[in-house]
Amino acid sequence: FLLLVAFSLYITLDAIWQLYKVLKRGKPDPERVGNWGARSKLVLVTVFGQKKLLRHPAGIATLIIFYGFIFVTIVSQEVFIRVFIPEFSFSFLGFGYNIILFMEDILSVGVIIAIIIGIVRRYIIKPIRFKDDLAHSKGLNRDATIILIVVALHMIFGTILESFEIYNGNHPLPHA
Repeated sequence: FLLLVAFSLYITLDAIWQLYKVLKRGKPDPERVGNWGARSKLVLVTVFGQKKLLRHPAGIATLIIFYGFIFVTIVSQEVFIRVFIPEFSFSFLGFGYNIILFMEDILSVGVIIAIIIGIVRRYIIKPIRFKDDLAHSKGLNRDATIILIVVALHMIFGTILESFEIYNGNHPLPHA
């Protein structure tokens, strides 16, 4: 396990270093420094609000996957830390911890449903905007499908892990 963690850490740090080197080659743009209010609003609406995706009905599924990953990432970090410190818990966050766990449970199911809908749409219904994509980018679609399957497995196994923790009385929330 520790070898896998070390290898993953190496890959991650190497990717960050490569990205840093690319960013370092860029030239500063004086127009991007100002107007913090408008730029912050743009980030909130476009990134966190997923405004462009919500123009299509399928965008709701993407929104669920996006927010599901935010909550699952928090809980996954807790599970990872508990590998090394078994009594660790984010319960020091108080009521916020309950909200995080609740949202993670709800969104895990939502993400699995959204992934199923996405796969059905892409490979069975095949909307017009996907027809050209499917014909011209087989490798990209294969990669996207693999990612969706791995995400679904992560959600499923996370739910199974939490079920075992509750059954064995090891869940961070004693009343779970």
